[in-house]
Amino acid sequence: MLNTLSAGSVLQERYRLKIQFSDNPIRQTWLAEDAQSGEAVIIKLLVLNGNNQWDHLKLFEREAQVLRQLEHPRIPRSRDYFAMDGQGLWFGLVQDYIPGQSFKDLLVQGQRFPEEQARKVAASVLKILMYLHELNPPVLHRDIKPSNLILGLDKRVYLVDFGAVQDRTAVEGGTFTVVGTYGYVPLEQFGGRAVPQSDLYALGATLVHLLTGVAPADLPQRDLRLHFRDRVTLSPNFRSWLEQMTEPAFERRFPSAHAALAALESTIARDTRKLRDIGGVAGLRRSYRKGVRDFSGCDLRGVTLSWWGVDLSAIDLRGADLSGANLTNVRLIGGNLSGAVLTGANLSYAKLVGCQLSEADLTGANLSYADLTGADLSAANLGGADLLFSRLLQARLAGAKLGSAKLSSAILIEADLSQADLSRASLLEANLSGSTLSGANCAQANLSLAKLDGADLSMSDLSGANLLWSKLRRANLSGANLSGANFTGANLTGSVVEGTQWCGTKVRGTIFPDGTRSGWLWVQLPTSF
Repeated sequence: MLNTLSAGSVLQERYRLKIQFSDNPIRQTWLAEDAQSGEAVIIKLLVLNGNNQWDHLKLFEREAQVLRQLEHPRIPRSRDYFAMDGQGLWFGLVQDYIPGQSFKDLLVQGQRFPEEQARKVAASVLKILMYLHELNPPVLHRDIKPSNLILGLDKRVYLVDFGAVQDRTAVEGGTFTVVGTYGYVPLEQFGGRAVPQSDLYALGATLVHLLTGVAPADLPQRDLRLHFRDRVTLSPNFRSWLEQMTEPAFERRFPSAHAALAALESTIARDTRKLRDIGGVAGLRRSYRKGVRDFSGCDLRGVTLSWWGVDLSAIDLRGADLSGANLTNVRLIGGNLSGAVLTGANLSYAKLVGCQLSEADLTGANLSYADLTGADLSAANLGGADLLFSRLLQARLAGAKLGSAKLSSAILIEADLSQADLSRASLLEANLSGSTLSGANCAQANLSLAKLDGADLSMSDLSGANLLWSKLRRANLSGANLSGANFTGANLTGSVVEGTQWCGTKVRGTIFPDGTRSGWLWVQLPTSF
């Protein structure tokens, strides 16, 4: 029987089975070696034993028939098709083996795909679909999803598994078997009528999965549309393109893969506008005064916008390149700079209240005295940035990278710094009262004279940190690692310290949670509480 096959079994006196990839009661997929060529191949096996419907065989044979007709470098070539008698009737389909990993495997491994990479995947698959859809008759894949896209070792994208393929001999008015995978299948395909735009929808849903890390079936829907805007930061043009790819009504999608590719390439051109394309700095100011706010994706490297008090509030600079730009004292209140590149930029004294800066790159930027009250800096890179005397009240910095950043005298009251990296950062005299630092990495950070009253430092890493004369009244330090930290003169009155690690911690003159003060001689504490 089929289920007794194992590594080492030989089929057709030619194919030695090596590794089993998938297994269900009637189908198996194997990596095998072709004894005639010595090459690795993929063998898909189907068994019919009388209990199974013949629809499975019809799809299997259709796949074999269509694959024999295809000649494209990004589609596995069909090598052989055979049938065998046994306890049931066996059918085998032999194809080229594409070494690499499926995008599903990459997602499972935690990989996320930035916009630039998603664009490349989209262009690669669209070129394959152009070939398939322009055949006579057109060929529809009908099951595009991350597991059916392979990123080869050559870094090229391959489309595999044509088990749901439809040779559209009757393009209009035909009746089709409902196939595909929930979440990637558009409405018309559920209704049994697949069209070329059905593959475009599946590709769009796949790209949404790659960009957000969330399967389309798990995303909320509004008016039958996938709602993903709040899950990923994209340039406006690419986002609009992706939304058109996943329109519920196929008539509203691009009419063909060729049209979708042309539109995609157009968005790339629009999203890489140069400063000269908008008339330089003067043109930017004129456009802004006329009500234009969308400058997303612009290349504004080294631009100077540091006129005293210039107002660019609510401007859209998502994904723009502002590396080395001079934005001193500029008003960007409510602006959107998500994903923008601001490495080495000067934003001192800038007004960034409520600004969107999630995933922005601010490495080495100067934000001293800047007002970032209520700003969203989640997952932003602020490594080595200068934030001296900055205002970050209620700012969102979850997951932000602040390693070696200068935050002395910064105001971070009620800021969210959960899971942030503050290792070796300087927070001398910073005010972090009521802030959330749960799970944050504060190893070897300088928090001397800092105010952390009521702060949540649970499960944080404060190993080797300097908290000399800091105020931690009513703070939550449960589960924190305080090994080697300096708490000399610190006030921990009313703090929660269950499960903390105190190995080698300095506590001269420290006020403990119960109000008692340690002496000014070195005290040997237990390793944990």
